[in-house]
Amino acid sequence: MRGRGHRRGPPRNVFRQLQGQRRVTCVRSMRRRSEGGRAIGRVSERIERWTGGGDKGYGAEFARAYDEGLRDLWRRDTNELGKILLCRAENKLESTTRLVQELNQAKAFPANKLGYQDYKGMVELREAVSRYANRHICKSARMEPEDLMVSAGCGVVLENCFFCFCDYGDACLVPAPYYGQFGRDLGMRAGVEIVKVHPSSASADRFGKLSVEDLQAAYTPKCKVLLLTNPHNPLGIVHSKADLIAVLRWAQSLDLHVISDEIYACSVYKNKDDFVSLADLVSELELPDEHWVQTHCHTVFGFSKDFGASGLRIGALHSKNSAIVHAWNALGYSCAISSSCQWDFAAVLGKDEFVADFLAENARCLAQASEKLTSALQQAGIPFVGEPSAGLFLFIDLRGLLEDNSFDAERKLWSRLVSRGVVLNPGQSCGMKTPGYFRLCFAWMSGKFGRPSECCHCKSPITDSFPSYFRLRPILPAGRRRAHRFSSLTQRWFGFF
Repeated sequence: MRGRGHRRGPPRNVFRQLQGQRRVTCVRSMRRRSEGGRAIGRVSERIERWTGGGDKGYGAEFARAYDEGLRDLWRRDTNELGKILLCRAENKLESTTRLVQELNQAKAFPANKLGYQDYKGMVELREAVSRYANRHICKSARMEPEDLMVSAGCGVVLENCFFCFCDYGDACLVPAPYYGQFGRDLGMRAGVEIVKVHPSSASADRFGKLSVEDLQAAYTPKCKVLLLTNPHNPLGIVHSKADLIAVLRWAQSLDLHVISDEIYACSVYKNKDDFVSLADLVSELELPDEHWVQTHCHTVFGFSKDFGASGLRIGALHSKNSAIVHAWNALGYSCAISSSCQWDFAAVLGKDEFVADFLAENARCLAQASEKLTSALQQAGIPFVGEPSAGLFLFIDLRGLLEDNSFDAERKLWSRLVSRGVVLNPGQSCGMKTPGYFRLCFAWMSGKFGRPSECCHCKSPITDSFPSYFRLRPILPAGRRRAHRFSSLTQRWFGFF
């Protein structure tokens, strides 16, 4: 007998309902299997939105194509029908191998660095980054160590910035096309929406050109930040100083934060003097509101691209906003770089002669690889946007291969390319409103995959074997090709027999 004060449990029918739900959940879980036979657990809707790709994104489909490509990578002598990955923005040209030799010579690691370090980055690294930036990024401005924050990659640096500047549901203006993972960097944790800024003209020569009129047309009161990419990803161009000045004055009039993502600042391989860092620009302009300059202008840069060292995870933020510097003591906790990596890379950056030679040689390699690819594309009649002079990519125009003028047709073309072993970044993932454009990265598949090319340092299967590769792999089935005519060489590339 239970005492009078004993509380009765839930009725039996509740247990039956719970057991039934559990059985259904178990059955669903058991049915959801990956190709490897492992059960796939359930995740939250918010993370499913980013990992699953949503209704419009490529998400899991792109990740699967990329992973399969890594397992079956093209090699000239042993795997000519392997996958060609043109989607990864990493620099693996021959010039970047020198960095490994320098890292292997790093000085002994001190015992006092085994403990917690400053979450903004250890002093030795911030001093080395300051010296590097003042020599190779800035022309007149000075980036002082106390104004630098160093964390595990530029993606998380941007994410932390948006935690500082925005509340959940705020928005950021981003000129399109843009780096396809900005949506994740801004939205996945910080909850910031991208407002795409499209050019008023659909002409390709307007892509990437900064315009106050276009920014004003896209602006809403929700917008708190303007995010620029200079040099540009995916176009590979450098913004003009005049355009930057006009945009900066406009942003000041609306009290917007301006973030300049300059992760390719030292990968300018043509007309290097055309590049102007935001840090230089605000120091030269003498804008009337000095407080806005101090608190609202921020520069992001790193070493993943310019040094071919994305695995080291070193990204930096320069800002004179003391509130951000203070906030980084909390934000930096979960994205700090290991102290051993910081120590070793600070030693490498301290070798001024090596860094200068490394960057100069890398620029030569990028220039040679870009020139060889653009010449091949021009010969084949495949258009690309603008006159690339920086970065690791071109934005190519394959609209003539679409079945119709839609993003569904772009996705079908992308899928056909994947099925034939070629993985590109589709324009839709870069925020385009016109289908048919694709980002092509030319510096990732390096000489270790094939014989030396005619360029002494730039060995790549992309320009050497692209034509013969596509001759073996027709893209569109007969009868479903658009009337657009490419050159005879391009027709061979894409299976127009």
